[in-house]
Amino acid sequence: EIIEPLRDRIKAIVLQGAFTVAYAAAFYQKGGLLTLFARENLDRSVAGWEIPVTWFLTISTATFIIVTPLMARLWMGLAARGIEPSPPQKLAWGLISIGVGYAVISSAATGPGAAWWGWLVLPYIFFGIGDALVWPTQISMVSRLAPGKASALFVGGWYVTIGLGSWLTGYIGALGYTWGMSPVFVCLAAGSLALGLLLWSFSGKVQRLAHEFPA
Repeated sequence: EIIEPLRDRIKAIVLQGAFTVAYAAAFYQKGGLLTLFARENLDRSVAGWEIPVTWFLTISTATFIIVTPLMARLWMGLAARGIEPSPPQKLAWGLISIGVGYAVISSAATGPGAAWWGWLVLPYIFFGIGDALVWPTQISMVSRLAPGKASALFVGGWYVTIGLGSWLTGYIGALGYTWGMSPVFVCLAAGSLALGLLLWSFSGKVQRLAHEFPA
């Protein structure tokens, strides 16, 4: 009676971990292919001054810092009404958010000449929103569902998803040199949106495996 729910919870962790790998692979392009795109394909000039490429990386971080406490308050309010989205639903939204960001970037990458630097601001805001939806929720989910004495082990193991995602980031980024940046951005947009919608479609089943109320 105890073993079966435990197995189900581990399945829920593994399933969401697989989707988190895909999220991380797309997200961490901001330090690779997206930085290269900003350096080589963006017009970063403002009144004769050129915006440093590294400054764009702070947009998603700042968005995450601003949005995370606002989301926490939102989740608390929705939880009080019994309608808070479940962890797999939040993860699905995170994937969709980053997919929308890449859709915007791919639009900028297909135009002739250097794109205006503002094209990269909105996508990075979507990246920050995706981060706020994914990381805090998934870490909390793993710590709740893992067996009590092995909670720290499972949380540590969950960080392997970030490592796998980072490894895939390098592999995907290298495709930018052979395929071109625009096709890679289109694939990242389509893949993230498709995975987000897929996870959303069976998020209820994943949540039932967790044997807990939406959190």
